[in-house]
Amino acid sequence: DILANAPHSLNGVSRRWRSIVFNNPSLWTMLYIPSLPTDLTKQRILFGCVLGWITRSRDLPLSFVLRATDGEVMELSCAQHCLMDIILQTHRRWKDVYISLWAEWDYEPYFTLICDPMPHLRTLNFDQGSQRILDPLLTVSVPSAERLQHATLHADTTFPDFPWVQLTHLN
Repeated sequence: DILANAPHSLNGVSRRWRSIVFNNPSLWTMLYIPSLPTDLTKQRILFGCVLGWITRSRDLPLSFVLRATDGEVMELSCAQHCLMDIILQTHRRWKDVYISLWAEWDYEPYFTLICDPMPHLRTLNFDQGSQRILDPLLTVSVPSAERLQHATLHADTTFPDFPWVQLTHLN
């Protein structure tokens, strides 16, 4: 449950703590997005939390874990489209990113939208076997990621114009 994680869990301590938590954007820069719940009410709560989290982080770089695995429904639902839209709109702010997607889903329309530099990207861990999804990231955004140090890509791919100089880890 996303609401059980800090900084949400600190809200209930006192009014003063609540004020501190909600007015400190650095507390809202790391987000773990679990597998999407099937219940519509829980989905709405999750979206509200994710949007609130992103809003409270203001313009600071974001780190997140996004999981959508094969244990979920096979077709992308409207809820999954909404979640992908929310996350990908922040791609210019990505810092440490861990994405695990089920290979059978067609995420290509989303990842082709990422054609801008990612100036804060330091870690990219992409657990996805589809080459066509990684192409936009590897050909446009990743080569311009001046801070990229760690890359883990589970795909059969070549690395065109990869920023080799600053990489310290490549899997």
